[in-house]
Formats: sequence, C-alpha cells, structure tokens
Amino acid sequence: MKLLVLVIALVSLAACDKVHNLIDVPNKMDDLNKKMDHMTSGMDTTNNKMDQMVGGMDSTVVGINDQRVFLPVKELMDEANYEKLSPIPSQLMPFGKKLAEAISVSDLAELVYLWQKEIREVNPTKLMDKEGNEIAYTDAEVNRINKIKLGRTLAMQTVCGFLSDEKVNALIEMHIENHSRYEDTAYEILMFRAQFIRDVLLKESLLSQPLSTVGKIHQAVAYTQQLDFIARLPFADKVGYKVSGFLPPMDSAIEEKLDPKMMLPLLKKIELSAKQDFKMELQNFKVSNSPEKNAKNQQIQTDIYNKTMEQLNIGLQYWEANSPK
Repeated sequence: MKLLVLVIALVSLAACDKVHNLIDVPNKMDDLNKKMDHMTSGMDTTNNKMDQMVGGMDSTVVGINDQRVFLPVKELMDEANYEKLSPIPSQLMPFGKKLAEAISVSDLAELVYLWQKEIREVNPTKLMDKEGNEIAYTDAEVNRINKIKLGRTLAMQTVCGFLSDEKVNALIEMHIENHSRYEDTAYEILMFRAQFIRDVLLKESLLSQPLSTVGKIHQAVAYTQQLDFIARLPFADKVGYKVSGFLPPMDSAIEEKLDPKMMLPLLKKIELSAKQDFKMELQNFKVSNSPEKNAKNQQIQTDIYNKTMEQLNIGLQYWEANSPK
C-alpha cells in the first residue's frame, strides 16, 4: 500500500497536535552528539502530560500494509530507541537497515518529504491558563521535543545511509533526472546518506580503530566509493539539506551542503591505517592445521587487499587532482 495512507494518518494526528508526529533532519554527527549530551540531562523530570503528547505512536503507521515496512518504521518512530544516539545510533541501525531494504525509492521520497514538513510545522499544543493564555513549554518539555526531533533525524539518516547502490541509482533516475515533485527531497536523501556513511559508518565505526584486517580495509574503501559516487555527481552542488523547527536553546535550523573536500582526508586516513596497522604475514592467515589451506587463504586475502588498495589509489589520484581548493 502506498505511503499516501500513512500521510493521511499522520496529518490527522497532526490535527490532534500529537508531538509524536515530529520528525527530524540531521546536522553533522559531532554537533548532534554534543546537543544530545546536553538535552538528555534532566529528561526524567518530564511530566505526564508530555507522556500523553508523545503517546499513541502506533497509530501513525497503522495504514502501512507491508509488515516489512510497518515494523521498522514503528521502531524508528519509537522514542525508547532514542536513548543511545551517540557516538552511533545503535538502537536505530538494525531497523533503519531493514527499512532501507524494504521500502521503494518512491515511498522513501514521500516519507522523507513528510517528515521534513512535520518537523518544520508541527509542535504540541501548549496548555492554557484560566485566562486563556498559552503556557510556555517547560524546560523538560522543550528538551524532550528536541530530543524526539534529533532522534527522528538519525532515524532518517540511518535509512538513507543503508540504501543499496541500486536504490540510489533508481532514486536519481526517478526524481532527479525526471525532475519529479520530489527532486529537492532526493538531494536531501543523498546528503543524509553521505552524512551517515561519513560520520557513522566511517568516522565513528571503522576509522575509530586501526584497520588491522583485510575485511576492515575493504569495507572502509567500499564506503568511500559510495561517498565518491555522490561527490562526483554533476549536480553535487545541489546535494544538501536544511531543516528548521527546533526550539530554543537549540538553533532553529540545521543544515549541511555536500563538501567534496571531505574525500581526500578520508582516503588518506584509510591509506595510512592500511599501511601502518595491517601486516600481510602468514601467521595472520592461519585458519587450519593445513599449510596448504593457510597458504591458499593468504593468497585469497592478498588478492582482495591488492585490489582494494588499487581502488583506493584510484580515488586518491582523482581527488588529489580534483579536490576543491
């Protein structure tokens, strides 16, 4: 069933002023981590009225018939999964990966568009005093609202980051080459993807430790190739996002534009670690008591390593020649 049903369900809930409709869009990972560390302090003081405002999450996805989409969306919108967002959103990543595998690029564009619109325009209704004047949100309520928005930000980033290369190509063809209604949303999806791969999958995961095995080096280079693909697109200057709707003391808007200058430092860091932290020695490839099997394993891993380093060098040569000044 198309996400149109979901849109209707969400709009209806927005009319009821449920804060659980709030969805978010990301800033750089380091900034999010700092903000989350600040906001999560004192969250236990949030009152029961805020609990009621964020309750009823299940009804926002009741219109989705495909369980492969329904279940991960439900989990990605669950505030309980926003408790551990840094240094990586570990509670969201399994569900983001499942949704990335199940959702069509058409439905993803609709969903991201909707989430963007809601974070800009939807906030819970303020309580009224006896004279009919609005009562300002408490600090705890503001913290919780922003926490939900940041949680949804990372939920959206995670889905975009885990999209297959085939779906990225299909997204570009459907929405950018054909200049569809969701062309601008497609540029945002590409930026969310680049940000997640760069900040979560690389900086905070693989590159947070030495690249000491062939598998680590191979995966790191594979991630940089996904970034390289986006950075070399002829419309790369349009890739970016801006999201507004956050409440003070946070900045009201967060934004990022794709910066191709990120490529060269990333590639050099991978090259340095691959040369310093990995040793192509026979004892590293002992998988059995058979010398023949161990030698064969070493040869297979050597071939993978050499091919990976060749791909890395191709990227280095390109960005050394073409990196923006």
